[in-house]
Amino acid sequence: MGAMRATNADGPILFQEGSSKAKTNGNGQNGSPGKELINYAITPQSKSFSATGGTGAINVMAEQRCAWQAVASEPWITITSVGVGIGNGTVAFSVAANAGRSGRKGAIIIAGKVFAVKQKGN
Repeated sequence: MGAMRATNADGPILFQEGSSKAKTNGNGQNGSPGKELINYAITPQSKSFSATGGTGAINVMAEQRCAWQAVASEPWITITSVGVGIGNGTVAFSVAANAGRSGRKGAIIIAGKVFAVKQKGN
């Protein structure tokens, strides 16, 4: 996945893969003086589904000026709301029916935080 970039009024933001923090500074140069770390949180942190699938929502908590993006790890998980935001927000998603016999796992990654999605098989 690598790093994702977004911009807010204070300048560019760099989301580091596997990190719950983003690095930003006002002069547009990552890694230069003025860098600050931003904390993000999500609730809940996981949801399980039957083979028929369903819908869910994730609450994102971030400072008012902090941008974030939601990305699904699997094609059977669809972000149904706007997948980007600044500050607090909610990410809505759906899980497609699983026609296979085996259960499956996926995730939605939001600003380095992992929301686990589990689904039973038929």
